[in-house]
Amino acid sequence: MIASFLTILFVLSLFSFMVAKSTSSANWSPEKYWIAKIISVYTGLIFSILTTIFYEEWFVTKLAKRKNEPTPFLTSVTRANLVALLFLMIVTAIMVVPEKIRIQDFGLLK
Repeated sequence: MIASFLTILFVLSLFSFMVAKSTSSANWSPEKYWIAKIISVYTGLIFSILTTIFYEEWFVTKLAKRKNEPTPFLTSVTRANLVALLFLMIVTAIMVVPEKIRIQDFGLLK
């Protein structure tokens, strides 16, 4: 059951990133392009982060398991993953968005 859930999350993530990639070849207006790109990328990131959080929580809990002591690491694992995700999204946006806007036939700077 858990393996099926993780496989579905992986496939959904992959599909979302494929949709994001296909928007580059679509002949859309800039507004439609950015809306489709942002929604599909963030959906893929959400599915990916859920998969990562599940694996890390399971692995850390298994390593830290002691007898008769509950060890909830979900909050710290989630926080660490979300901080890393936010950092990567900001760095990527700083690198990619200005380059996309500079492209002449993209439609924003004419």
